[in-house]
Order: sequence, then C-alpha cells, then structure tokens
Amino acid sequence: MTNYQTDQLSILLIAKIGGERMRPMLESCHQLGPIIVVIDPDTPDDTVKILKEFKAHIMTRKMDNFADQRNAGLAKITTQWTLMLDSDECLTSSLTHEILAILENPGDKVGFEMPRENQVFGTVLHHGDWYPEWQ
Repeated sequence: MTNYQTDQLSILLIAKIGGERMRPMLESCHQLGPIIVVIDPDTPDDTVKILKEFKAHIMTRKMDNFADQRNAGLAKITTQWTLMLDSDECLTSSLTHEILAILENPGDKVGFEMPRENQVFGTVLHHGDWYPEWQ
C-alpha cells in the first residue's frame, strides 16, 4: 500500500464504539495523513486496539456532545486541512487521488465538498435525493 502521508492534512474521527466496523474507513484514509481520534474513555469494544494498528493519535475525552468532541479534536490539529469522517465512511481510490491533487495546488480555496454515496445493506441508494449527498 502506497503511503501518501502529507503534513498538510489530518483526518478527524469522533468515536464511541466502532470496533471492526471502522477498519474499512481506516484502511481507506490512513495513507493521506495522521488520523486524530477523539474517543470516549468508556468505549467497551476493541476500538482502541484497532486504532493503534493504524497509528492513530488517540485523545480520550468523556462524550458530552458531538460538537464539543469535534471541537476538542480540531483544537489538536496543526495541519492546514482537516478531513472529518464518520467511522463508517470510506474514501474511494479516485477520491484519495483527487484529494492529493488538491493538496498539491489548492489555489485560494478554503474548503471543499464531496458527494457522499449512501448504502443500505450493501446497496447504493441513487433515488429519493440520496445521491449525491454533498458533505
């Protein structure tokens, strides 16, 4: 697996319980930059063990609300760019390459959005305003 890590981008993840469910997300993005994870200290599953496999920077903080967890994580990030993901979101290879191209020449941009593909039971939803869902 190619390591594209850059000092320009961090990935921020808020986790309570993720375990094996978050492995595909970590595999899809860990090569872009350091993964910063804000995790509830009472997480009962193997989430911490899995995060350590990917050399994630883990910050424990009691979960009071999602916004405060995210802000605590953002306060620890020193890179110019932050990609915020949920534990069940994965990046495609083409999106990874597009992100790398943007990092090489962001121009005067201060933010970007990307279409999110929603799946239910492994089936991609393309109807009823489910795609694209811009993030």
